[in-house]
Amino acid sequence: MPSPILPPAGNYDPGGKHDPADKHDPAEQGMLKKSLSVSALTMASRVLGLVRDMILAWLLGAGATADAFFVAFKLPNFVRRLVAEGAFSQALVPVLLDYRRRQAQQELQQLLSQLTRALLLVLLGLGLLLWLLSPWLLLLLAPGYHAEPEQWRLTLSLFRWLLPYLLLSFLVAYASALLHSLSRFILPACMPLILNLSMIAAALLLLGWLAWSVHALALAVVLAGLLQLLVQLPALKRAGILPAWRTAKAAPSAWPLLRAIVPALMAVSLAQVLLLLDTILATLLQQGAVSWLYYADRLLELPQGLIAVALSIVILPVLSQAYSSGDQSGFKAVMAWSMRLVALLGVPAALALYYLALPIMATLFMYGVMTASDIQQSAKALQGYSLGLLAMMLLKVLLPAAYAAAQGALVRRSALYALLLALALKLSLMQLWGHLGLALATSVGLWCMALLLSLGLAKQALLPSFIQVMQSLVRPILASLVMLLLLHLWLPEADWWLAAQAGSRIGLLSLAVALGAGCYVLLMLLLGFRWSWLRFTSQS
Repeated sequence: MPSPILPPAGNYDPGGKHDPADKHDPAEQGMLKKSLSVSALTMASRVLGLVRDMILAWLLGAGATADAFFVAFKLPNFVRRLVAEGAFSQALVPVLLDYRRRQAQQELQQLLSQLTRALLLVLLGLGLLLWLLSPWLLLLLAPGYHAEPEQWRLTLSLFRWLLPYLLLSFLVAYASALLHSLSRFILPACMPLILNLSMIAAALLLLGWLAWSVHALALAVVLAGLLQLLVQLPALKRAGILPAWRTAKAAPSAWPLLRAIVPALMAVSLAQVLLLLDTILATLLQQGAVSWLYYADRLLELPQGLIAVALSIVILPVLSQAYSSGDQSGFKAVMAWSMRLVALLGVPAALALYYLALPIMATLFMYGVMTASDIQQSAKALQGYSLGLLAMMLLKVLLPAAYAAAQGALVRRSALYALLLALALKLSLMQLWGHLGLALATSVGLWCMALLLSLGLAKQALLPSFIQVMQSLVRPILASLVMLLLLHLWLPEADWWLAAQAGSRIGLLSLAVALGAGCYVLLMLLLGFRWSWLRFTSQS
């Protein structure tokens, strides 16, 4: 007999309105199809983000102006990534699904209206407080800039310009989470595209052509956030879940739910917290360290966008329903399928980023005012971060499972231990290896949290067996190592990438990526991989 959760996996829609594209899909293919759709949009956004950063590297390089913008943008971008890439949904969607099962639609509407009012009041107060405290907050974000008056003034000015985007990010993520609770994923997945297109247009037209101040880039970010919010409102209205300003006096209070969301957001976003700490501590290092870490971090988003981000969004409603209905075998089947996909893509991506760090950095960013030294230092940061990439992708699967299974305490405890370990390592390793030490400490922290979460969920019998996990890893590891050996025998030395013309670098790297990917797929097939393993079934 098929698992009871299979129909929801493909077509679950708590609002009672199925997506037309899902009506006739076999249930076992629903999650894969939705994951691929979200992955395609996420990858499009990541590619645009990469184009955006190539343009910024060309126009700003890794100097004082670039460092000032990246520091000022770090907190708003941190909040965006914290709430937009699943963290807000992981904290809110299980609650909404549970409330929808137990309460009438009218009462749920009242709860959402209360939550919206509470969120707006908190954000208005937070915005005012951040504006007043921005000099002291910036002292925490960039302690090394306080002794440089010009750098300090520019960074503080940009930070204040970007504050509205920080607040808008919460509202955008809130609207996306409401759509996620109805298993509607496509429109929310388009939100990062708006941000990247706005920044690209501002960089090319305002910075490049008109030679305006870098503040024009900050303004484009804020306008993008406003547009992201406005385009989701019609979808919420059509779904019947657009919060109203007025509610009945007897409406349930949303303050307990809002208080529960805040620690949940911080706990599920350890990676973003660690990257924020890297930026803060990098301001104590030599000029350019902030930019080197920023460019390396940006490249980590590409492999995550292949599948991990989409999985974290798509599997959450399914896992929540499976756990609440007592379907442990269905829960484990979803986890086994998700972890297998992460292993198939995460292992070769992590190893390839480590080995090809310098060729990738030189090909993508060695233009304009970017120097060979900047490329080498950025490549070191990318190698340090790549060691934690697989853990980062695993967390995208483990965290939805933990919150779907009401294991919020486990998440918070694991995040705290991992944060303390990573912070201690950062303070020590940055003395030895500078920005590379910061990247390495981040990777160790990610692996710490992934292991602690895995052990906690395994004790609850919510994960596949250790043998199943190892079987998912063996083939990708073997195929990836052989792939890297072949690339090592074929590709030129590091000096070639720093001296070659842009066209030669682009052509050779493109060929290397294509041949490497083809080699990996061929080796996996020779090792027994079957394409049918990508489909979700109750035996996954």
